[in-house]
Amino acid sequence: MEYKREKQQMLKNYLQTMRFLGDTNDEVLYLYDLDEEKVYFSNDISQKYKIAPSKDYSYTLEEIKTVVSSKSYEKILLSLDAFENQEDEIVNQEYCMVAKDGKEVLVQSAEKLQFDEAGNPMWIVGRFFSPTDNQNIDSWTGLPNVNQMLDDLQACKREKGSLSWNKCHLFNIFYNINAAFAAKV
Repeated sequence: MEYKREKQQMLKNYLQTMRFLGDTNDEVLYLYDLDEEKVYFSNDISQKYKIAPSKDYSYTLEEIKTVVSSKSYEKILLSLDAFENQEDEIVNQEYCMVAKDGKEVLVQSAEKLQFDEAGNPMWIVGRFFSPTDNQNIDSWTGLPNVNQMLDDLQACKREKGSLSWNKCHLFNIFYNINAAFAAKV
């Protein structure tokens, strides 16, 4: 009984930390409780993926099955077996998840098996992200990055002759000067 209470407190602490860290970056952190067979996420994955919202951001494996492709679900089950049999402690994989619009999205994940004090597998902690998410947004600042700036410049250039084109052309000159000489300073 004491073990279960301690584990619940540890889980609560893990989840608080996960949710804080999950709010500060583009990755989704998660914890899979091997005893409860429940996955806890740092963020509301239903905002982005085709799964029903959950009040505490937790889902059973059956619910997870609805948001990943069948081939990816098989990979998940195989990695869970490997973890539970202690064949692996760390796994890096790619999965296909179903976005809200019904399209499959590639996500990359890294997972690590965590043990209790007696050395028994307790839970799996991990993270996943889609490498195509926010390619034009800086993950630290949330501001447009150089890729977005170049896209915007191209859009301005298509409006040749307009005031915005002239501004973009001038900006492009300064950008090229900066790119050429910044590394030399």
